[in-house]
Amino acid sequence: MNLTLFGFRLAARALPLLPGPLVSPLSAIAGWGFWLANGPGRRAVRANLRIVLRREPSSAEIRAVFITAAQNYCDLFFLPRIPADSLIRSVEIDGWENLAGALRQGKGALLASLHLGNIEVVGKAAALRGLEIVLPVERLEPPELLDLMIGLRERVGFRCEPVGETAFDRIRDALRRNCIVGIGADRITLGEGELVTFEEYSARMPVAAAVLALRTGAPLLPYASQRLAGHRFRLRIGEPIPVSRSGRLSADARSITESLLRALGVYLRDNPTQWVVFRRVWESDR
Repeated sequence: MNLTLFGFRLAARALPLLPGPLVSPLSAIAGWGFWLANGPGRRAVRANLRIVLRREPSSAEIRAVFITAAQNYCDLFFLPRIPADSLIRSVEIDGWENLAGALRQGKGALLASLHLGNIEVVGKAAALRGLEIVLPVERLEPPELLDLMIGLRERVGFRCEPVGETAFDRIRDALRRNCIVGIGADRITLGEGELVTFEEYSARMPVAAAVLALRTGAPLLPYASQRLAGHRFRLRIGEPIPVSRSGRLSADARSITESLLRALGVYLRDNPTQWVVFRRVWESDR
């Protein structure tokens, strides 16, 4: 059996049965183990943090990224145990008026983020406020792992669309119903991405959010999640990114993506050790 699938199935069944106070220390222990076992991941995180921090990161800062990732998964597994009113109280929201204004246009909204903080917790808090949220999700191997992750996220309140040939049509239909579509701005799930400027250096990044904005006319907003002390969270929603059209789709997509990444970079620099990306984003810092 695939070890990742086995571990996730075990955690999904066991964690909801545990007392809440045990979840946080267990996730920290899991994060330490992930950090110790993943040499390539440590090197990638070090390289990424070196760009964001403008200095050499400490071992504690690198380890904090792995602990954040473990906390995020544990939160996802444990979310069904948290009462709705308690969850809503645990999430502060800055910039709700930006999202409300975008939805008043009736074209839906594209919310783009880095994998920063915990997306599932703040997403469930938004879903509990009556919003329909669609997530394009990366196809995973084995397929049973994809099914498990989709099931967990749909239990949170998302509707998941695996990326593929029919994904665009379904996303477009969701936007026409004035839904929210959440897009990751830092993980390439289809194709090779595009070379853009991010944090003053060249990086190969996905341009899907920009392409969707160009093709559908839906407003594109940056957002970020931040994990706070005391198992609290903050959702920050920025103002819409200007979407200009020159008639050259590729050039327009790169330009819009760079504007989006500049907005998201502000959130990233505020909480660099909560950025859970384990690939090297910048091939060179020279």
